[in-house]
Amino acid sequence: MFKLQFIIVLFVITGNLFSQNATDPAIYTKTTVSGDIATIYIPRKIKIERTVANIDIVIRQQLEDFTLQMRNENQITENVQTEVTARVVEQPDEKGSNELNLSIEFKYRVIKASLRNRTEDFPNGEYSLLSSNAARITMTMLKRSVEDQLTEYLSPGTRVTIRITGTTDGLPVVGKIAYKGEYGNFQNEKCFVNGMFDKISVTQESGVKTNEQLAFLRTYGVREFMETMITPLQGTENNFEHYAVVSKGIGGEYRKISVELIIHDAFRG
Repeated sequence: MFKLQFIIVLFVITGNLFSQNATDPAIYTKTTVSGDIATIYIPRKIKIERTVANIDIVIRQQLEDFTLQMRNENQITENVQTEVTARVVEQPDEKGSNELNLSIEFKYRVIKASLRNRTEDFPNGEYSLLSSNAARITMTMLKRSVEDQLTEYLSPGTRVTIRITGTTDGLPVVGKIAYKGEYGNFQNEKCFVNGMFDKISVTQESGVKTNEQLAFLRTYGVREFMETMITPLQGTENNFEHYAVVSKGIGGEYRKISVELIIHDAFRG
């Protein structure tokens, strides 16, 4: 008696003719349905996108629960709205070949600058991560998500791009803000300032004289936290990108940070 086996190939119509080998594991994932009656080859990218969608759901729920807990403990108020997004990003690598990267972005916004003289985000002129409840709680949640949900994608040697954005409001710096030198002295440090590549210098002696310097130091506070407090990132090859943004508006809602982690070729093997 002959046993009939169907091979079904599922793919998304992109306007290109279908020509790849249906059994190529780099392109398709094999799934058996009802024993060996049917073998379905699902495009690998689709399966990866489904996996990442599940990660996104989990970390969104964790962030929502943690934010509610912090509100109940009076660490933050309902003025702070936290956000996280997980997605698959297809980009060319250094050799020009496309790779599937996992992007996780954490950010927040403060819908009111203060409540009863309490500032939710960075006080004017402050750069320390500990000075902002909203930033500190966001980074705590980022640490939890990386350690609980992303460790399997962060094996030693994995390339990770970490984009940190520090933002100030438009109120000019008057005089000089003291810099304690806790992150070291910086001379011509690479940084994107308001979207343009630039270099930033700030030392303990010079202090902080511009909002661009202040925004840069806010990013470095985040970097120090990630380098010292998030264990899975201590064995990966990390490339930090610093973005300093000076807003036109004035108020605490413009003084904030955000972080994006891009795990390169996260789904290899």
